[in-house]
Amino acid sequence: MSESTGAKQFSVKSENILTPKEAEVLQLSDRGDLSCPRCSKPLYGDKLVEEGIYISIILVCLEGCGFREY
Repeated sequence: MSESTGAKQFSVKSENILTPKEAEVLQLSDRGDLSCPRCSKPLYGDKLVEEGIYISIILVCLEGCGFREY
């Protein structure tokens, strides 16, 4: 059993906070269709959130050179 912490969980649909281009980039990265410009390994994409506020998306090369793009 898990204990309730009293914190409310909610989900925000990506179409409510992302531009169409940002949503497309994240979908491409989820499929592995974006390659790192430095080492050609697949890029990982995610939303960048600071203090609960959406900032932008971030693309990171986790398998190769550590490339990052915001």
